Amino acid sequence: MRIVTLLAALTLITGVVAGCAPRDTRTLFIVDNQSECGTIAVRFEGTSNTTLIRDRVPLGERREYVVPPGEYKWIIDFTAGGEQPGGFRCTAYEDGIIRIQDGQKQVWDLRSRRQTQAP
Repeated sequence: MRIVTLLAALTLITGVVAGCAPRDTRTLFIVDNQSECGTIAVRFEGTSNTTLIRDRVPLGERREYVVPPGEYKWIIDFTAGGEQPGGFRCTAYEDGIIRIQDGQKQVWDLRSRRQTQAP
């Protein structure tokens, strides 16, 4: 009976150890397009390395880009989506410079707010 108990305990311990997920150490840019603006153009250009990423992120999608650590110029162009159903068009264009270190994640959580005209 002692042998059966020992085997059951080892199985449980193995299951717990196998269930531990390794820490994600990738350096990432993450773009989550929940903006109502259609497909949005993104660009990441390394100023301290040769990385260049150009992409179009469709509405409702989340994309991850693995990048080396360094400094980047970034552009998020909401106008790339064009006119949307309902006759509105997003007009934002954002850009900047970011420095990202090894293992960091930078998230662009894209949302939109509709402006109403003043009476």
